[in-house]
This record gives sequence, structure tokens and C-alpha cells, in this order.
Amino acid sequence: PELLDAWCKFVQVPRPDVSPEDRARLKQEVLERARSVAEATGGLLGIIGQVSRAEREVLARIESAFDETPES
Repeated sequence: PELLDAWCKFVQVPRPDVSPEDRARLKQEVLERARSVAEATGGLLGIIGQVSRAEREVLARIESAFDETPES
């Protein structure tokens, strides 16, 4: 949880040198990779299982981190 907290805070910091398009692309790539990992770890050989509730919550948190601004 501490690493996820730190990463979420890091991604929320405004970066003027990163275009909105690059930020959107980063968000998409990070979420695709995270979903792939979550799907690969579920069920029997990753075929039958589904993404767990805990994994879905982490994915939602990662996604929302890109949309939030840091607290003052």
C-alpha cells in the first residue's frame, strides 16, 4: 500500500513538460499493463478466473490517480 500511495501522489503532480496526449497515453499503457497482470494471476492458468475484487479496487485507484490533483 505504501508504494501505491507514493506512486499515486507522484502521478498527480502537474508536469508542464508532459503534454495532455502523452499523459493520456501513459495512463492507458499503465492501466493496460496492470490489467494484464491482474488477469494473468486469476483462476486456473489465467483461463477460468477473473480479476479479484482487491485487484479491481487497485486498478480503479490507479485510474483515478491520473484524474486527481494533489491535496494542498
